[in-house]
Amino acid sequence: MTYRSLVLGGTCPFPVPRAAKRPGYCVGRLPPAKLAGDAVDTPCAVRSTRAQRARPLQYAVLAPRRRSHSGSGEAERGVALASTLMAMVVLLVLGAAAISTTTLELRMSGSHRSSLQAFYAAEAGLHTGVSQLSANRETSAQAIPVTGIGGDNTYQYRSGRQHDAGPQPLEFVGTRPMAGYSVGNGTGYNPAGYVLYTYQITTTGIGPSNAQRELTALGGYGPVAQ
Repeated sequence: MTYRSLVLGGTCPFPVPRAAKRPGYCVGRLPPAKLAGDAVDTPCAVRSTRAQRARPLQYAVLAPRRRSHSGSGEAERGVALASTLMAMVVLLVLGAAAISTTTLELRMSGSHRSSLQAFYAAEAGLHTGVSQLSANRETSAQAIPVTGIGGDNTYQYRSGRQHDAGPQPLEFVGTRPMAGYSVGNGTGYNPAGYVLYTYQITTTGIGPSNAQRELTALGGYGPVAQ
């Protein structure tokens, strides 16, 4: 523990360093006896004037100087601030990642829903294609125009593939014999037999956000007399 001492009045009893030789001032150290039993050497400053040389030497021991811990406190506050900032950065990154993941999942869910609705629209197109089949091959193979479902036409279908510029006619595949229809006698008997006209029906369904699905199926009409 360091003490500060101040000597007021009197003549400086200690040798004065050359650097401190100025009129009326001297610097020295009080002997241990002057500190009332304190064994610590204490620096002092002595002020003297010519008018006060005859006065007795007076001194006072000031309160001890305590070491300041402000440096360690500031360091602790700095560490706490850095830790808080790092925690905030981590939370911000996690929040941004969660928002991005949620947004991506919502988009994927919406895309899947639109694709599923387009699938149902294409399936409706298949039923339309089957319903127009008949013994007349020309009318059966006619293209299915763009047809809306519902009042606002949010869902549509047409014949043809997705990359086709517009509706395409159905494709006649061929005939297939139908066993059991070539009876030997009776009403409607045809000695040449009966066949089934087979068509390949391809339709494209269009849903929300321009989602498209393509379906292909084989449809037949018969029996047709040969």
